[in-house]
Amino acid sequence: FLAKERNMTKGKKVSLYNTPIKNAMKKIMWFSIFVGIFIFCFYVSAIFSRNTTETDVIMPFIIALIIHLGIYIYIKYRNRDLRRIEKKLNWFIYSNNLYTEETFERAPDKDGKVKRYKKVIYSVTIFYRIHGGRLYIECAKDGNKKSSNFDNLEDEFTALFGLDLEDVKNGNNYVLYVFTIDKERRLNVTRNGQKQVITENGVADYYANQLGSLTLNSHVEWEYSKLPHALIAGNTGGGKTFFINYLVMEFLKDQAEVFVCDAKMSDLYALKRVMPDKHVASTEGQIAQVMRLANEKMEERYAKYIEGEEFKYGYDYLDHNLSPIVVFFDEIGAFKAIADKKVAEEVNKYMRNIILKGRQMGVFMILSTQQPNADNIPTEIRDMMGLRVSLGNMSKQGYTMIFGDNYDLKTVDGKGHGYYFIDGLGWERPREYFAPFIDKYNVDLLSEIENLVKANGM
Repeated sequence: FLAKERNMTKGKKVSLYNTPIKNAMKKIMWFSIFVGIFIFCFYVSAIFSRNTTETDVIMPFIIALIIHLGIYIYIKYRNRDLRRIEKKLNWFIYSNNLYTEETFERAPDKDGKVKRYKKVIYSVTIFYRIHGGRLYIECAKDGNKKSSNFDNLEDEFTALFGLDLEDVKNGNNYVLYVFTIDKERRLNVTRNGQKQVITENGVADYYANQLGSLTLNSHVEWEYSKLPHALIAGNTGGGKTFFINYLVMEFLKDQAEVFVCDAKMSDLYALKRVMPDKHVASTEGQIAQVMRLANEKMEERYAKYIEGEEFKYGYDYLDHNLSPIVVFFDEIGAFKAIADKKVAEEVNKYMRNIILKGRQMGVFMILSTQQPNADNIPTEIRDMMGLRVSLGNMSKQGYTMIFGDNYDLKTVDGKGHGYYFIDGLGWERPREYFAPFIDKYNVDLLSEIENLVKANGM
């Protein structure tokens, strides 16, 4: 729908030139005239008919009354949500004085009295549309000073509709506000790696991955095959580790070969118990070895499918039926703090090479850190991350380092609660996010991952 967002001709137009009440009254007025003519004609024909009875005279009135009442109810209650939005926008324009009116004089009457009346000579124009569980409010900039305030109406519109603001797009002659009506729902991960959402009527909806993508919640998938690599940031207790474990399971479901680097030897290091040898690293030497191995695998694929005889124009790893290779690098800041300078430079070289070249041959990096500063995650690397996630509360500087701008993000609470941004989807700002919920008392993560590893033959 992003390509159609600017095409608001299908949306409803609101201004004080024509209020929704006047429009509705016009419809009812014209319909009443039509019904009146129908009744009159029917009545006259009944009177001049020789075989006329009382029933013949009364029935047309009853039928017309029922039809009139039915159409009135249809006009009044059809698209009630849209009509409420329209009325709110009219009230918003009026109460915020986003219009100009002038007083005019009518021609003198017989007694020489002059009557004055007010008329709207200018009003801002707002379009609205509901599509795909979202409310789109587009404010047209037309050069008038009253329309120049459209850039900073986030709080006002949020209060007006009582909806969560999802996105804002600021163009040369418009500002588009996107609000969530059908909220994104958090996934619940159960045994055997099943993902479900309990709907309002108590029915469980189950979700499965599409090829080359991972499900993040009830509405959004991360198509990592086209928008590669991820950056995950969060303080202790924010739910970062559980989210990474979720991603590990999801990549394994896609038959990926997974490597894990954990310089702090914390929770992710426990995957060594169920992962193949040399796939989980903790020391600087082991981490360098994993990064070197992943880089070599990528270069081998390039030599065969890009430079070699298997080359086909426009093909990527999916077209060649290759499995993805994914390197999870947890606490990259801790690694840089403990690693020898020469080793750190070597690892950094491999990491940059994979991030730059990995997408086409299916080699991906998932970076995570508690401190997303420029020393740990350089700006040029951050900007190449297809998915960026923050879990738990972070400082404004931290949010800026993750998402690249100084967004005014509200406080979050609870594990797995934060914000996310997927590059390439037309999003203008991060969106609120709840990471998939995993009940550690009912779901044995190590056993789940071990089963997936065995299924992949790793």
